[in-house]
Amino acid sequence: MKRMLDDYQHKFYNKLIDRSRMIKKDDFHLAREMEAWKAKMRAGWQHLEVRRIAVPDPARRTLGLGDDFVAEIELKLNGIKAEDLGIDILFGQKEMDTVKKIMHKEEMKMVESAPGTAKFTCKIAMEKIGVYHYAFRLYPKNNQLPHRQDFNLIKWL
Repeated sequence: MKRMLDDYQHKFYNKLIDRSRMIKKDDFHLAREMEAWKAKMRAGWQHLEVRRIAVPDPARRTLGLGDDFVAEIELKLNGIKAEDLGIDILFGQKEMDTVKKIMHKEEMKMVESAPGTAKFTCKIAMEKIGVYHYAFRLYPKNNQLPHRQDFNLIKWL
């Protein structure tokens, strides 16, 4: 029981106490800064546009074991900073026309950013055979968010 309580203290409570101190510091400066960032993200979220998605075309060439799945996504930012965005690619194996389990998740890397646009890419070696479906998940990204679920904006591309 003591070990369990120590684990909770170390993994959760201490982190919450530290975060609480950080939020209260300088008359709640971080709290106001985060709320301003969230307001800007909420205002611009619906204006984000996907310019291009480039993925392998299975009709032209199927990927074999060890081949690389390479994807690129270009966004028109419309006032949102590129560094304030993250894109995950999620792979699920299809069974009986349903994806029941996420097999792989990886954050795409931002490789280019120019005023008003950003390009993200990933290169994933195919290590298992089968029929997979994938989806791209766009989300707000900020190091000061305690966890991704703290801000509920998301777009499936």
